[in-house]
Amino acid sequence: LGYENQRFNFGLNSEGTEVITYLKDSVDYVKGHWHHVAGVYDGAEMRLYVNGKLRATSAAQKGAIRYPPQALFELAAYHDDDEFNRLAGGLYEAAVWSRALKGSEVEALFKGKADKFPLPPQPVEIVSGPFVGWAGRTTVKVEWELEQSMTARVVFRSSGGQKLEAKVASSA
Repeated sequence: LGYENQRFNFGLNSEGTEVITYLKDSVDYVKGHWHHVAGVYDGAEMRLYVNGKLRATSAAQKGAIRYPPQALFELAAYHDDDEFNRLAGGLYEAAVWSRALKGSEVEALFKGKADKFPLPPQPVEIVSGPFVGWAGRTTVKVEWELEQSMTARVVFRSSGGQKLEAKVASSA
């Protein structure tokens, strides 16, 4: 369970196959924010959860986990015979369960800590616009539609480089 570039991943090799299967999140994580990451394997399916949500699955591995003849139990690092890569970040808590958790249990674990580690800001989709038009000789009207109602901040730069900023509370 770890990350590559800016995406969480979960790798596992079972006794039924010769190669490791890696599940990779399809979304980059947000640097500077805590994330709840869980890898689950029940002998038939691998699942990767990020912040309580199922992000990737695979049925490529079957059976018992293939453990190396000798290995360290190590947290916050990847360590083998010729590599030692430490986590560039922090680790708050780790748990290894004796059984595969259900998705609802992973979600409940995440929600149980959510007040301590709020989610990073989520991108907001612009549904329509922005549209810019002159409302007068010295006035510009800017309009857009978002997927949800919220306060927006619009920043302009004049031809001389001066920063002009406006905060707007949008209506529903």
